[in-house]
Amino acid sequence: MKNIIFILLICMSFIGCNSQKVSVDYDRQVNFSDVRTFQIDPSATTGLNDLDQSRVFTALERNLKFRGVLKSDQPDVIIKIQPREYVSTNTASTVGIGVGTGIMRRVGGGISVGVPVRSKSLNQQYVVSMLQNNSLIWEGILDLKMPMNASADVKQQSIDKGMEKLLKNYPPKQ
Repeated sequence: MKNIIFILLICMSFIGCNSQKVSVDYDRQVNFSDVRTFQIDPSATTGLNDLDQSRVFTALERNLKFRGVLKSDQPDVIIKIQPREYVSTNTASTVGIGVGTGIMRRVGGGISVGVPVRSKSLNQQYVVSMLQNNSLIWEGILDLKMPMNASADVKQQSIDKGMEKLLKNYPPKQ
């Protein structure tokens, strides 16, 4: 019985997991090894609250610094971030609870009940664009999904992992 409860708890923990999806496109004619400095355009961040803006900027700066691209007042590229946030309700998931019996391990029967699980998720999308001389040279889209009541730590970890995943293959191999 303890094993069944343990398995049920593990299955339910996967329901509320965070997820990140990324997609990247870039100009194949640009030599990204020449891009050494950047500046984030603060006017392109409308829609973010101050806490999320700080999380996104910090994660982006840290990941670019790790890749040898530093923040500067005389940048090689300008980075624009276009955020979008919405709430979705997931009603499709169910948790099955089963009970079974058997007579001398030969004949069995059981009852299964589906319990609908409704949860609200916070969806955030960040379109990160790199512009060089007002021309788009690199664009990445980060989609984050987390529980609506996510703590500040969960939000920070989700944004950090998402930005790391978004910039994983930066600079692009040519």
